Amino acid sequence: MTSLITAVWAVAAVWTVAAAQTYSLALRRSRVAVRRGALRARTALLCGVAAGTVVAVAAGFVSVPRALAMAPLLVLPAVMALWRALPPLSELVRTLLTDPWGPSDPRTRRAAADPALTVPPLAALACVPAAALVLTGGWISGVVAYALAAAITTAVAWRAPHRRETAARAGVLRRVVVTATTPTAAGREAA
Repeated sequence: MTSLITAVWAVAAVWTVAAAQTYSLALRRSRVAVRRGALRARTALLCGVAAGTVVAVAAGFVSVPRALAMAPLLVLPAVMALWRALPPLSELVRTLLTDPWGPSDPRTRRAAADPALTVPPLAALACVPAAALVLTGGWISGVVAYALAAAITTAVAWRAPHRRETAARAGVLRRVVVTATTPTAAGREAA
């Protein structure tokens, strides 16, 4: 059972990388950095899906009841991340490949902060420690684990649209219009 819990924490490490990469995409300054981060995020996301599925299947060989209780916490968020986050991430990479140079514009930051892109990896990351909790305890720890995962996922999903608007405005400088004035007589004499 200890090796299975270690494997669950390894899945948590992979989802941490995926969540950090997708969450920080909107903060990158150049389009090349956004593309590089998006490629890393896509790789980590696919590795997280594969690792979560493998650990859920491996748990079935150790303890079937605990595997059945733990599998939804590992597999459902992974499938949701694959279904919801991978298409916007691939579209962002495709868009950035057409014009990779230059600063990250507000449209790119808005696409990088899309809730469909950032929420599924964070939700999967929230569910993995809950899966470890299900493995270690009884039915009460399972109820607490599912409630904890649902609360964190709800909070992240509720916060995501506000973050998208903030990221779209990040780095945008307001225009300051300076009106040209004619020099006064005192200004001409001083010059």
